[in-house]
Amino acid sequence: MAEPDSNPLEQSVLAAFPWLVGGLFASLPLLLIPAPTDRRSDFIIQLAVLVGFLFALTWKLAPFGDREWFIGQSWSPLHRHLVTVATLIVIVTGTTGLVTLASSAAMGFQPSLQFLQLLSALDIAWVVGGIILAARTLWGRTAALTIGFAMSVVCVFSIGLYLAEVGLASGGDWLVDQEQMLRLVIPFDVAAATMTIGLTILAARRASPDGARQTPVV
Repeated sequence: MAEPDSNPLEQSVLAAFPWLVGGLFASLPLLLIPAPTDRRSDFIIQLAVLVGFLFALTWKLAPFGDREWFIGQSWSPLHRHLVTVATLIVIVTGTTGLVTLASSAAMGFQPSLQFLQLLSALDIAWVVGGIILAARTLWGRTAALTIGFAMSVVCVFSIGLYLAEVGLASGGDWLVDQEQMLRLVIPFDVAAATMTIGLTILAARRASPDGARQTPVV
C-alpha cells in the first residue's frame, strides 16, 4: 500500500498497471491453442477467467477507496465518495477491457464474437466492481466477497444461457437474437445495474460526515 500522503488516484493506477501487463502477457500462450469446433465453451471459460481477474483487481484496489480523494475540490463528501468509486470502477473496467481485447484476439474469435466478449466483460466489470466496493463500505469484507461472487456467477450464467439457447452463427460469429436477449440477458443486466447503483448511493451516504470513513472492514 502507498504512503498515506501520496496521491490515491496515481497510486491506484500504478497498482493496476502490473495487472494489465500480466493480463496481456498471459494472453500470449492463447495463440498456441488450436480453435475447437464449438467456440461457446471457450467463450464462457474466457469470460469466467476475466471475471475472476476483475474481481481480484477490484479487491486489490478497494483499500484505496478508504482514503480521502480530491481533497482540494469543493465537493460534498457524498459527491467525493461517488467520484472516488466511479474512478476506481473506471480503472478496473478499463484494465479488464484491454485484457479482454488481447485475449479474445489471441483465441482467434471472430470479430463479432470478440465484440460480444468485450461488451460482456465491460458490463460485468462495472457492475461487479461497483457492488464489491459498495458492499465493503456497508457491511465489510465477507459480505463484499459473497455478494460480489454471487453477482459474478449470475452475470456469467445469463450470457452462458443465451449462448446455449441461441448458439453461434456459421463460422463462429455472434448470432444476435433480439427476443432472447430481452428474455435472457437484459433483465439480469437491469437488475444488476439497479442493485449496484442503489448500493453505491447507500455507501456514499455512509461516507457522509455523520458516518465518514466508518467502513466496517471485518
